[in-house]
Amino acid sequence: MCQKNHNFKRIKIAKVTKIHGLNGNFYILPFSDNLDLFSDLSQLYLHNGTSIPIESCSKSGRSFLVKSPLFSSIEEVEKIKGEILHMDIPFSSDDYFIDDLINFNVFYDGDHRGMIDGYYPQGIDGFINVKVNEKKSFLVPCQNEFFLDIDLSKKEAHLNSKIFEPIY
Repeated sequence: MCQKNHNFKRIKIAKVTKIHGLNGNFYILPFSDNLDLFSDLSQLYLHNGTSIPIESCSKSGRSFLVKSPLFSSIEEVEKIKGEILHMDIPFSSDDYFIDDLINFNVFYDGDHRGMIDGYYPQGIDGFINVKVNEKKSFLVPCQNEFFLDIDLSKKEAHLNSKIFEPIY
């Protein structure tokens, strides 16, 4: 996904769910199924940009147990319980998230067919919803081969007519 010359993008990654012990440790529930993001975790951020240095992070069931030098008591962690945590990830100008494609115009064989208005997770990839009008829409599998081109500057997605035909 990332290339050598990249910036960073801050994304929502987890939620603080509960406190563990008396020393300020806490559990986070990840939003991503890419658990490798948590293997070398060194920094998280609150929604207001406050940095949380991470001393350790270990998997515990579906959650991760986190220790940060910023917190040393139950009372300190109680202030962030329920908070959404963010992480900076490497991101090149050619990379995008599915959410970045919302409101992109969709073309099929050069003809405008609608606008991306949502995403439905299903299995590994999910489906992108293309709204044609108030009453019609169609789903496109969220896989690279179904798209010939995604132009971030023009906010356009061009479908691959050789392997996909919209049905609506």
